[in-house]
Amino acid sequence: GRIAVGHGRDGESLPDRPRLTPVASSSLYSALTDYATFLQRVLGMCREGSEESRILLTEHVSINSELGWALGWGLAQEGRIIWQFGKNTHSRACFACDRESGVGVLTLTNSHNGMALCKDAITSVLPAAGSIFDWIPTT
Repeated sequence: GRIAVGHGRDGESLPDRPRLTPVASSSLYSALTDYATFLQRVLGMCREGSEESRILLTEHVSINSELGWALGWGLAQEGRIIWQFGKNTHSRACFACDRESGVGVLTLTNSHNGMALCKDAITSVLPAAGSIFDWIPTT
């Protein structure tokens, strides 16, 4: 497969080297369409109100008065917004979805500075998700 060339803090091209050893928190490589399909299936399960989704999206850890962690998913707005983010050496990604409306935004970037782009894209569609970026560093 092809991997996008990453860009460093100053915009310089920095080719990424795929990890040879899996690392659970940072070795996922995915195409936008594949990741979006995965998220649609998870959200479909959540909207159906299955027992699995209730378990998956029950807050277990409070980050602050507005944010919490469920089983692998961030929660905001009392669980109405679910989110997740990731960063590798020269890439940033973020996802947020309003569980009530089903509207979500997934952003994948190939830049060290990409989280600022993620914030702009997500909050332009889901203003209620803005509080997640009080916790996720955008620089």
